[in-house]
Amino acid sequence: MRKMIFMVIILLTAYSSAIFANSDWKASKTDALTTAKSQNKRVLLLVGPGYDNYLRDLINRDFGDLVQKSFVLWYAQLGTGNETRPYENQTNPDDFPLLVVIDPNSPDSYLSRLPANKFAKKDNGSNSYNFFYGCKMGSWLRPLAAQGNDSTPQPSNNQPASPPQNSNGSLVWQTSKANAMATAKNQGKRVLLFGGLDTCGTCRHVRNRIFEEPAVKALLQQSYVLWYAQTDNSNNEFWTYAKGLGNDWRIPLLAVIDPNSPDNYVDRNISQAKSRQEQQAWFQQIYPWLQRVTVRNTGESSAQPPNMQPVSPPANPNRPIHSISTEPPTFTGMVAAHNSWRQRVSVPNLTWSASAAKVAQSWANQLKNTQNCKMSHNPNRGEYGENIYWSSGRSSTPKDVVNSWGSEVQDYDYATNQCNRGKVCGHYTQVIWRDTTQVGCGKASCDSMEIWVCNYSPPGNYNGEKPY
Repeated sequence: MRKMIFMVIILLTAYSSAIFANSDWKASKTDALTTAKSQNKRVLLLVGPGYDNYLRDLINRDFGDLVQKSFVLWYAQLGTGNETRPYENQTNPDDFPLLVVIDPNSPDSYLSRLPANKFAKKDNGSNSYNFFYGCKMGSWLRPLAAQGNDSTPQPSNNQPASPPQNSNGSLVWQTSKANAMATAKNQGKRVLLFGGLDTCGTCRHVRNRIFEEPAVKALLQQSYVLWYAQTDNSNNEFWTYAKGLGNDWRIPLLAVIDPNSPDNYVDRNISQAKSRQEQQAWFQQIYPWLQRVTVRNTGESSAQPPNMQPVSPPANPNRPIHSISTEPPTFTGMVAAHNSWRQRVSVPNLTWSASAAKVAQSWANQLKNTQNCKMSHNPNRGEYGENIYWSSGRSSTPKDVVNSWGSEVQDYDYATNQCNRGKVCGHYTQVIWRDTTQVGCGKASCDSMEIWVCNYSPPGNYNGEKPY
């Protein structure tokens, strides 16, 4: 009898590939209200002018869990019917888009409205809105989430979310103004305010990459108490330090504050970048700015040289990059395999991340020990993107793993930023995501099966964004 070995390779769509998922937006009032009643939820109505895909993407991306739990989504294009008239302001016409929360048991009235007004505006003619509307949306939407059959809006928790702590716990963040000022006074330091969002990729890059550079970290620990303020909180004390900036600036906001004069800032720094090149330039000037403001305000002189090397990989993908840590023997060739695919689209090379690898290996071990190498994404992986590969009947190499993800290029349409119908391409877009700078992987085996996990920092596959 001839024996046959069957090999099966199954790819699981990357958890972070939200750009290819569409929430179920109802197209009619009847459908939305009926569904909301049957699911014991409220209706979140978006009345838009037709060029508001960005806003729908923002809701799906930043508030997906909240929406899925508490709301049925209804989209109505402005001027296409009269179903939304009861929710619009007829005496003082709204600036659209308009968001409305409706109790399905009282369908001809609304619980709350959020018209665009000054919070949303076209940005240089593009189809996107500035971040103020998104910030306001979070504090407005959360307390309106349905709680069982109780149609009374629930009070919001106005405590700012804590930023993710670094793996070595070295940077300590205060999450309230009072604590930050009191600690700074006690330690004879100044406060460095970081105003941003957990969902903001630029914010994560500054906090988790630039602030983790040895020179930057040493300066921060020596001279500052760090205060993290999320900008979508309705009672956020952050806005005192954003006065006078207008509507066209971008988070994060960095502000140095003297605790003896806590309602003023000594200096502040924001990005006004309009392109990736300008953004990279801003990243590189953060440390020199910190040096200048520290010397100017405290008389302290940083022991670190002023010409800190940029933390982001160079624009030329063929330039060698030396990792802080080296991939272990089991994963030799993993970084090179990733960079081979990235060079095809002229995005910067990746380096190996020991911390990302630690998280990936821990999850691979857990899949082996508790699920017999069944594929499942790690819900507690923090701020990492993730790709998973499974095979049976053969031993795969790092190159095999990455090439299986890279082969999805044939099913990705860059023009529409979509996978071909019925196909998967989220692994490929994570591999070549321009803003991702590091990768770390883990591996486990169950008899003849292998499970490979790769984590990425910063993560890719953001809703509505192209990979490069």
